[in-house]
Amino acid sequence: MSVFDPKQFDFLFYKTALEKVGEGVVVVDRQSRILWSNSLAAEIFRAPGPSLAGYALDDILPQAHRAQHADYIDRFFEGSRSRIIGQGRNVTGRAFDERPLELYVNVTHMTLDGRDIFLTVVRDVSMEREFQRSMHHRSVYDFITQLLNREGFMAAGRQRHIEAALDGAPLWLGVLNVSGVGKINQWIGYEAGDLALHEIGVRMADHFPEPAILGRVDGNEFAVLLPVDRAPRSPEAFAAAARAIGRDIDVGGRHIDIRFTGGAAFSADGPIGEPFVDFFARARTALREARIAPPASGVRFYDSDLDRREHIARALEDGLVHALARDEFFIQVQPKVDMDRRTAGYEALLRWRTADGELVSPADFIPLAEANGTIRLIGLWVFQQVCRLAAAEDFAGRDLRISVNLSPRQMEQEALPEMLAKICADSGCDPAVIELEVTESWAVQDYERGSGVLEALKAKGFGVSLDDFGTGYSSLSALVRLPVDVIKIDRSLLPSDAAHDPEAAKLLGATIDLCRALGREVLVEGVESEDQFRLLAELDCDLAQGYLFGRPQDYARCAAAVDPAPDLAYAGG
Repeated sequence: MSVFDPKQFDFLFYKTALEKVGEGVVVVDRQSRILWSNSLAAEIFRAPGPSLAGYALDDILPQAHRAQHADYIDRFFEGSRSRIIGQGRNVTGRAFDERPLELYVNVTHMTLDGRDIFLTVVRDVSMEREFQRSMHHRSVYDFITQLLNREGFMAAGRQRHIEAALDGAPLWLGVLNVSGVGKINQWIGYEAGDLALHEIGVRMADHFPEPAILGRVDGNEFAVLLPVDRAPRSPEAFAAAARAIGRDIDVGGRHIDIRFTGGAAFSADGPIGEPFVDFFARARTALREARIAPPASGVRFYDSDLDRREHIARALEDGLVHALARDEFFIQVQPKVDMDRRTAGYEALLRWRTADGELVSPADFIPLAEANGTIRLIGLWVFQQVCRLAAAEDFAGRDLRISVNLSPRQMEQEALPEMLAKICADSGCDPAVIELEVTESWAVQDYERGSGVLEALKAKGFGVSLDDFGTGYSSLSALVRLPVDVIKIDRSLLPSDAAHDPEAAKLLGATIDLCRALGREVLVEGVESEDQFRLLAELDCDLAQGYLFGRPQDYARCAAAVDPAPDLAYAGG
């Protein structure tokens, strides 16, 4: 480093003023030698002394930018338009301790005493830029999972989609919906729910490394964008990845399995020039279909027929939202009979006839109501109608019970037992005649929670029955302890041809014996033939239900039916 004699340059007139400004000032000659600087500039660059005078500009420039800066100076004096002289800009610098700096500089060319000099005003914006990066990160990344948020995912996805289209490289987009986090929030706490979401984000990043683009695009939805050659090529492969991500997550010291429903789409299946938002919408259409009518894998891939079904589903959903207000719902009942073929009670069943007279199947609208949450309000309306029916004089005097289904969404409500008890009391109905049906899968999925809710319902005086028993979810230890009064054996265990399927009959008999040994009343669903009913009587079943005894209809018509004479029954065979 050559030592520069400041006496060769008379800058006394300016020094005092430039020392007072709130920004660094550096004066450089044409040969990039620093003639003078104020003390703030020396502080910015962490100089050994109070001034940068005597150093070269290269001493505070990163190595990669030195040649570029010299080229700027040469072209400036050749008359070329400069992109740096006279224009403020952000540049990188280097402190004397080698730390990188982010600077805002404004360079002015001056002629003083016949010499060309450059006066550079310097501001250290490292902290400002870091703050901006932090704010940008917060604006496009999810705080809990550290994956991109919806805005960030859509922006990154659009860019990748454009690049892939130019390169002729097709993409795959998958969306996963997490089920069960709401229950974690309720049962363990929101911190535990956040921990579960964070762990899902970590596992997704491990399972789908770069070049994957990952995001948490909604409260319980995650998305992944991949080149087709790196993506799951089938619903089964995507489902396997989802199971691996959700398996055995530690939440508050408890190991749980998070379940996913998934939808996916390929960019090649869309129209040419399709916007990314439409590509994303196709994947979500597949997800919606999987949630409404879950396939065995829990994952659905988009196909062109889904758009038609989505249109129908949306029309149904729009109508469903207003069906209660339009008085389009009504209740039918189906009888339950004992082995003397006498009516022992009824099951209340919800029906929907739209304003144009179309009767919509419960298999179509119940999953929609479950998915959008309207089932909670609809379920309370159904319960209210059942209580009114049970309180009516022509029902109350018959010593019968009536059952009503409770959906998993309803069972998530902590205040449910109190709400049902109040509705029942307001109607004047005896809660002992009301039997609340819950599905086997819900009851045993989380035994502690399920058992607590059922105990609270029983404490209000209601009976409880376990529906769909035998569909493959049961934990025997949980079943023994669940506070249920009736076990409804699923129709899948009842042989269609009882006389020619002895193995199926043995399995049904063993199931009935097990339930009775547990002290539960047993009902078998789906009875359609006399042979099936005869088999149930031989197996000492308690109750039966099915088309053999009547299809669902208005209570008035059911009540008018006369029970058969005892000699037509199969008591004891």
